[in-house]
Amino acid sequence: MFNQAHDGVALNGGLGIGFALVHELAVAHGGHVEAKSDGAGQGAEFIVWLPQVGAEVPAPREAPSADVDFKGWRVLAVDDYAQALVPFAEVLRLEGAVVDTAASGKEALALLQTPRYDLLVSDLGMPEMDGFQLIGEVRRQEATRDLRSVAMSGYGRRVDARRALEAGFDAHLPKPASIEELKAAISRL
Repeated sequence: MFNQAHDGVALNGGLGIGFALVHELAVAHGGHVEAKSDGAGQGAEFIVWLPQVGAEVPAPREAPSADVDFKGWRVLAVDDYAQALVPFAEVLRLEGAVVDTAASGKEALALLQTPRYDLLVSDLGMPEMDGFQLIGEVRRQEATRDLRSVAMSGYGRRVDARRALEAGFDAHLPKPASIEELKAAISRL
């Protein structure tokens, strides 16, 4: 879902998630986004449509509410990208969860040694110890073997979701995922 096209050398470490974020923001404001290209080396055109100031914006479609209430849940959120981790943790806190954060798989494993958690939400693409290695360690340890876990990642292809589930995650959500999508995924566990 989020990939960069390149000639063997990545231009930067991103996954191309920026376009998805722009799309979500445009839709939230009653607009939409379109991307066009005539092919490799031909450049790209990105068009963002937003309603005029004062124009009536259609109400966003609301997803059916899942029966998950995070009040009192202890959640460990793991992501090496602070700009994603901090707001995500804050949203969970606003939902009533007690949230600890870790910027790496190793930091997450250290936190998992003490408090009992109800949920682990982890990115997959992290340096040193990625999310796949993290969940492998989580599943090997007696105390965390049955911990509910959700991989939330910019790797959004079916093969990535299948790989996350095979590695030991209970669910996989592509970024950016809303709190309602997270609740829905958890309610299916």
